[in-house]
Amino acid sequence: MRIGIFTNTYKPEINGVVRSVSTFRDELERQGHVVYVFAPESPGYANYEDTEPGIFRYPAIRLPVAENYPLAIPVSPHIDWVVPRLKLHIIHSQHPVLLGEEAVNFAKRLNLPHVFTHHTQYEEYAHYIPFNRNIVKTLTREVVRSYLVRSVRIIAPTNSMRTQIADNYPGVNERLRTLPSPVDLSHFQFSPQKGSEIRERYRLKNTFVFVTVSRLTPEKNVSTLLRAFAQASSGHPDTRLLLVGDGPLRHELEMLAQRLQIADSVIFVGAVPYDAVPAYLSAGDVFAFASTTETQGLVTLEAMATALPVVVVDAHGNRDVVRHGENGLLVKNTVTDLALAMQDIIKNEDLRQKLGEGAQKTAREYSAPSLTRKLVEIYEEAIAAYREHPIDYKRFSRDTDEQRQFPPQWLTEITGTTEWFDSLAAFWKNFGT
Repeated sequence: MRIGIFTNTYKPEINGVVRSVSTFRDELERQGHVVYVFAPESPGYANYEDTEPGIFRYPAIRLPVAENYPLAIPVSPHIDWVVPRLKLHIIHSQHPVLLGEEAVNFAKRLNLPHVFTHHTQYEEYAHYIPFNRNIVKTLTREVVRSYLVRSVRIIAPTNSMRTQIADNYPGVNERLRTLPSPVDLSHFQFSPQKGSEIRERYRLKNTFVFVTVSRLTPEKNVSTLLRAFAQASSGHPDTRLLLVGDGPLRHELEMLAQRLQIADSVIFVGAVPYDAVPAYLSAGDVFAFASTTETQGLVTLEAMATALPVVVVDAHGNRDVVRHGENGLLVKNTVTDLALAMQDIIKNEDLRQKLGEGAQKTAREYSAPSLTRKLVEIYEEAIAAYREHPIDYKRFSRDTDEQRQFPPQWLTEITGTTEWFDSLAAFWKNFGT
């Protein structure tokens, strides 16, 4: 099968989408398929060059928001020329905007089925847009809705995410399939030697180490983790928190650590190369994570693959992979509950051993070969379904003309009223006669 994957972020960036695309791509090719990736350039990495074949780059600029990720400019005469010549069988997008729209345009142009993976709870990122949050959330939901109806199959990373999509966007349930992102088990393995090197570097010998890997952004809820650690480490002076990752909240979180009087116990490592993450995980005794916006909790699974017991807050994504008391501790999203769980796991070595063994067993369920075979089955199903019932790729399409209305429902949801549309509607009606 010849597959085109469109993504707004790819190597050398490091995040869950990149790991998902990269791991699936590698395994698809190992299983005999041909994969082409269409992604933005990485202007923040001047010396980076692609070593993998089949990577096509759109021009991009740095976006000075949140992670400074590249913002794709979806215009490339070269890619416009080359895509029809690749003889693709299916197009798979990872985002509903920018290169996601390019994916749909090519699907329409080449009469191909389009599959979409719903990686993110997009509405939870409304705080990055400097505008009324309720309006942004409503507009975001409409953008996503219009994209879902132009997807032959929609992949949700977890069952809870699948349920949420079905509830938020009635009418797409039959297109939904659950498929987690895989974990490269050969990469995420416990390494005592590398872990010891990290401990020595940060003077962590003879300490109990909580480790987390997270962007330092509002949705990752790191402030709750810091406050919980402050409570949990009280009375345990040899306890440390190794915080791997960077982001716009770093200075604010460093100040919070000082106010909580734990600055000497919290190590802000900053961003590290993806290949180095297993070493930092191996340096920890327990993985702690407070994010409430995960769709799968891939970083938690990567920690579990290194045999770390995990303590996470009960939220979408986290609860799909963590079974309380079996492979980790799943607690309410409060400082007190998280702190109590962290204290319990500090004191109880038998519990840590049990949860670590359960975590490693769970991680094996997410191996790349088996999940990639399921992805191919979804592709084959989408090809067959599209052949029998092609879908309308026009943007903002509805099933029938009777369902079109003015003002549109999503816009009235923003205002809660339609009075101010009356004169405009009358003008539009008269204009058309």
